[in-house]
Amino acid sequence: IFKGDVMIPKWLSPGAQHMMRRILDPNPKTRITAAEIKEDKWFKQGYSPAAPEEDDDDGLLDMHDLDEAFSFSE
Repeated sequence: IFKGDVMIPKWLSPGAQHMMRRILDPNPKTRITAAEIKEDKWFKQGYSPAAPEEDDDDGLLDMHDLDEAFSFSE
């Protein structure tokens, strides 16, 4: 990344490839910012902002939620 010599997978869409190049730009002056990412056409495609649950008062995950998210059943 430091050299800007990063292999972007060809199976990514052109928009995703462009985004990865901009994120991994070694020059901080030309590197894409978080605000620019949020405004990018590819990023916004199919994007719907997260809606916190009503009982989620602190914005943190409960350990029970993590256990449920990573549980496996046979």
